[in-house]
Amino acid sequence: MALDAAIPNIYFTASYDTHGRLFDVRHPLPQIILKCSSYPMRAVTVAANHGIAPLIFTGGDDGLVRAWDVRHTRTCLYELSGGATHVEQLAWHEGQQSLYIASDWRHAGRESVDDDFDELSLEDEPWHWPLHARYDPDYFGRRYCAGAPSLLEYRFRITADNMNFD
Repeated sequence: MALDAAIPNIYFTASYDTHGRLFDVRHPLPQIILKCSSYPMRAVTVAANHGIAPLIFTGGDDGLVRAWDVRHTRTCLYELSGGATHVEQLAWHEGQQSLYIASDWRHAGRESVDDDFDELSLEDEPWHWPLHARYDPDYFGRRYCAGAPSLLEYRFRITADNMNFD
């Protein structure tokens, strides 16, 4: 469940039934139901943006984090990679304009779609791809596989000139 003081009376939920829901405490039923994934949803957070243009982020067993516009279009704006892990928790830090993703690694063993996986060095580890990942290695155009439970941070900035990869 996610809520923010900037948007009173509203809260958001993610569910194992693959849906995200927006509730208004003044109404008994959900006001918006989003079909978030084909896999169970485990996490939701809100980037309230001072109540002006809130974004909802959902994540789950498919390893993807989706950003939703619930004001007008009620559609997924974009997807972010969870590093081929299962997204367990999401948190938005308003001051840093950052999304934090806590994820778990549930891929048994070290099976990979890469033929030479056993010969990869530690430096190559982010480039292998688990055999049973929920999306293809090239889904985002570039592979990133966390390979272990992880805490990821996505920083949102006004311009791309402010990129910082520390």
